Amino acid sequence: MVLELAAAARDGLADPAPRIAPLVEALLERRSVARDARDFTTADALRDRLVDAGVEVRDGTAGASWVVRQQEHPRARPAGASPADGPRVR
Repeated sequence: MVLELAAAARDGLADPAPRIAPLVEALLERRSVARDARDFTTADALRDRLVDAGVEVRDGTAGASWVVRQQEHPRARPAGASPADGPRVR
């Protein structure tokens, strides 16, 4: 809990989506151009970098959308699970 409070003090409690939206949108536009050109290596690399940065990309019929994934406290994982096991479903 102390670590979470320290992170909140450092990063703030506000939703980061509005601050990062211009960057994410620019990367998604570049990804769309790569996909249209059938450059799937670049498109996948851009998606993977966004995921690594905590942005979940959702492809749909109307194009890509995105959300910022919630950071999880390590204690929220089941006993024996590692971060590589992915987010815990609640």
